[in-house]
Amino acid sequence: MSTRLLSIVALSACALLLANNSTRRFSVAPHLSTLPNSQTKKLRRQLTPQGVAHLRSALDALDDMQARDDARTTYARETQELYAATDDRLVWFVDTQPTAEARQIIEELKHTDEKGLRVEDYDGPLWDTRLEEFTGSKSSSETDEIDFDVALTVSTMRFLSDLHLGRVNPRALHFQIASGDKSMDLSEFLRNQLIHTNVHNVVQSVEPKFLAYGRTLQALHTYLELTRTDDGELLPLPSKAIRAGETYSGVPRLARLLQSLGDLGSPRKSARQLYDSELARAVMHFQKRHGLEPNGHLDTRTLTELNTPLGRRVLQLQLTLERWRWLPQNFSRPPSS
Repeated sequence: MSTRLLSIVALSACALLLANNSTRRFSVAPHLSTLPNSQTKKLRRQLTPQGVAHLRSALDALDDMQARDDARTTYARETQELYAATDDRLVWFVDTQPTAEARQIIEELKHTDEKGLRVEDYDGPLWDTRLEEFTGSKSSSETDEIDFDVALTVSTMRFLSDLHLGRVNPRALHFQIASGDKSMDLSEFLRNQLIHTNVHNVVQSVEPKFLAYGRTLQALHTYLELTRTDDGELLPLPSKAIRAGETYSGVPRLARLLQSLGDLGSPRKSARQLYDSELARAVMHFQKRHGLEPNGHLDTRTLTELNTPLGRRVLQLQLTLERWRWLPQNFSRPPSS
């Protein structure tokens, strides 16, 4: 990896660590305001006077948290506007049960790593336990429902904002990127779109429309799976470059890795330690993808790239997705790249 690219990756990594200090009002591209409302809006249960008092107390607490610089306070105003617009009714419940849309958005929050985001930022690991309070024979209180509803609203707002705009404001890093006019009230967006329609489609609608963004997502999914299944074995570094037709003790690992990465099409049947022409072609494909001279030689630079930890590749893809989200997205039709 070049020194310049390493610098960009390091700078972006620092930016992600500072993301919780970035306060930006959510906005989306104009085409999102015209998404169809495919279902009749469900009538939400009216809270008791005690429930209304608890809801308002929970919303006031979001403001109180601002003194502690909690990331959730970024969405305090939008959350308060949402519940005011619904006349202090819960948005994720019908009767005493979470709605289908609530369960759908929870599934999205549990798997935000597949979007290049951090599941912890949206309480991803906590939602299964929270849902259990409203299943089976368990009886929940009105205050439990209110706390659940507000927590889900805040997590959803943060998720949609990060997915559309990115976790970091690029101007805080002195990147002068013209993001275009993408303003829209998030509380209105949730009220008119998300809580009454197909959640998966709405989530997809706020993502960048670049084809390269989609390809990066696919690559991320591949590498996430590899981090779960790959043993992390390192390829040995020979004293000199290995060429096709020579022996190499790392051939078994090399073949497994290249096949996992998609550079080698089918399982090998040749000699165990022979670096043959089939493997050399696969290495050339890998070299092209990583900006190396595609000579098929197992030299130091190539083996260093092959030995790069898969977790680092995941981070690089996450940062690439973040930068795509910084770009303007006001198009009369989806861009071709």
